[in-house]
Amino acid sequence: MNWIRITRHWPAALAATLGVAVSLAVFDHARNAAEKRFEAGLTTQVQTRAHDLQSVFGRYEGTIEGFAAAFPQNVNTERFRAYANSISLASSALHLGFHTIAWAPRIAGVDRAAFEADISAERHASIILRDLHSDGTQTVAPAKPAYFPLRYVEPQRPDSPLGLDLASEKARGTVLRKAVASGTMQATPSLKMAYGADASLIYVPVYPADTAGKPRIETAGEPIGILVFRLSIGTAIASVMSTLEPVEHGIDLSVIDDAGAPGQRLVYSTQAEHNGAPPSADEASVRDGPGWASSFRFAGRDLTLILHATPQFRADQIGGAGWFELGAGLILTAMLALYLATSRSRADRLRNLAASLQREMAIRRSTEEDLRLTRAAMDRSSEAICLIDRSGRYVSVNEATCRQLGYSGDELLGMTVFDVAVNSSAEYWEKRWAYYREHGAGTFEGQRAAKDGSLIPVDGTASFFKYEDKEYLFTVARDATNRRAIEHELRDARDRAETANQAKSQFLANMSHELRTPLNAIIGFSEVISSALFGPLDARYRDYAQDIHGSGHHLLRIINDLLDLSKVEAGRLELHESPVHVAAMFETARRMVGDRAASGGVALDIEPTRLEIIGDELRLEQVLLNLVSNAVKFTPSGGTVRVAAMLDPSGEVAISVADTGIGMAADEIPRALQPFGQIDNSLIRPHGGTGLGLPLAKRLVELHGGTLTLDSEPGRGTVVTFTLPMERTRSRKPVRAGLIAG
Repeated sequence: MNWIRITRHWPAALAATLGVAVSLAVFDHARNAAEKRFEAGLTTQVQTRAHDLQSVFGRYEGTIEGFAAAFPQNVNTERFRAYANSISLASSALHLGFHTIAWAPRIAGVDRAAFEADISAERHASIILRDLHSDGTQTVAPAKPAYFPLRYVEPQRPDSPLGLDLASEKARGTVLRKAVASGTMQATPSLKMAYGADASLIYVPVYPADTAGKPRIETAGEPIGILVFRLSIGTAIASVMSTLEPVEHGIDLSVIDDAGAPGQRLVYSTQAEHNGAPPSADEASVRDGPGWASSFRFAGRDLTLILHATPQFRADQIGGAGWFELGAGLILTAMLALYLATSRSRADRLRNLAASLQREMAIRRSTEEDLRLTRAAMDRSSEAICLIDRSGRYVSVNEATCRQLGYSGDELLGMTVFDVAVNSSAEYWEKRWAYYREHGAGTFEGQRAAKDGSLIPVDGTASFFKYEDKEYLFTVARDATNRRAIEHELRDARDRAETANQAKSQFLANMSHELRTPLNAIIGFSEVISSALFGPLDARYRDYAQDIHGSGHHLLRIINDLLDLSKVEAGRLELHESPVHVAAMFETARRMVGDRAASGGVALDIEPTRLEIIGDELRLEQVLLNLVSNAVKFTPSGGTVRVAAMLDPSGEVAISVADTGIGMAADEIPRALQPFGQIDNSLIRPHGGTGLGLPLAKRLVELHGGTLTLDSEPGRGTVVTFTLPMERTRSRKPVRAGLIAG
């Protein structure tokens, strides 16, 4: 008897077993999910911080390269001190990491004696070139083809190692030679200095300057010397980290120099207590322990940012994940097992009762199924559903129809569509009925009059069918008030946006005088200064005035393009039309762009033509100059730019500018024709520009009633063709397609 009782409760035992197993599985899943979220958070954090460090150190590199570009060519003690002071004043962002700035000129072996005599006379002390060895000792430098000895150091100390050849010691020499070979700044690992704390040296090659006074790196030439910045990378990282969001308590952050010497790779750690240079004994645990890492670069060195989480921090973050699920699962399991154990007899009674109810429901369904299904389908719908006979009388309506119109069901069943539909007539009803009979179904839009007199816009569908030789329409209509209100708002928003855009374009067009007047003054006065009209000037100030003058002209061209484009968009640019010789336009382009093409090694091939057109000569020349300038700019040395005109058999004039430049992909062409739509391409980006030339040219051609097309392929070149309609051709006599009009 006891065994029988036990076996009757096997569902409860099975449920308890399965419940415990599922609860444990859910607990394990929750714990694993918490672990993954924790690790994903640290991964995101280390990547974000590495990205922030890369951004800041990238700006550091740009600042240092700017300092090297401004290095005086004929340097002496006073000029170098002034140069170092100007760097200190101009770059407050570098104060925390930089200690000294030094200059090491490149001295040929044959010039060694003269250099030693010169620096000894300048310093009033005997200074000879010396080599530094790995053990820290110094000896007289032997004969070499070239040296890079320290000549100036700021701030200077009595123990500054003047005359020390930077290329002698292995670690320093390797990095220096790499900087000379690559022509870029390079940093050494952390080194033992002659005085002060350990630091890295940043070598920046300085090359001769051209006649304009701007730095020029010659591919095959040697630098005139090395500019040396002494930097504590750990201190610099610490100053950057102080500006970022603090590291959470329980997370250790370290930076490893990947190529540093063993024992000297750890350059920064949040556990450090002295200048961001932690004890080297911690290096192995930081590098080899479990953590999350992300890399960044500075001055040719690969640095790795590593995050380590303490066990306590991990435990705090994961917390009680999974325990709630485990407890809830066990409680539900216990309740289910108890329920199953106590409800076996109740289940038998419920099964008997359910069987009885099913038999009763089957009997009732056999007599009421059609009506119940029809009413259930119609009344459960949120849309107005009606059944209408041939005369337009409502045969059946659902509750949504009553709510929509405000009538009761009995009232509607005594009405016709003519009582509800607005502007409905017997003639229109006959046409619609014939349409539905022919097509089987259709859609409609209209208005219905509610009981209170309000008009309700509706969208609906109607389906035609026959039943027992009678014709009916089954209609479904929904209230379209909200949809039409939204459409009205969208139309208003579109109109407001178009009005705002037009106002913007008109504002920019009206700003022409206000923008050009101060620029003309800047250009005029800078030209007066650069020409030393009122007396001689220092060469540097004259160069600065020339830079201002050139930059002013460049900015004026940009503003003119922007204002012209705005005038076109605002509809305020008027054409001054007259007969135009295409050959004269070509000659203007040759004069304006010829020197630039020749200096860049680009052949400018302009084919002769005798075509004449009607148009605004100034604007058409502006279009041609934009296209030819672009072609020359994006064509490498040795390439060709070809300008030609032809008369199609249709009488249209087509002027094309073809180059053998870098080209662009087909999916990039639409972007290039949009204002400011430069292509983000490593081959195109170095050439600069505002992205206004092509869009402005396209607008000006369209203003003449023509079209501008662009055909291009990466590495094969670009062909830009603008075509003017037949009405603008002075000579209507066509030539064979592809021939230049003569």
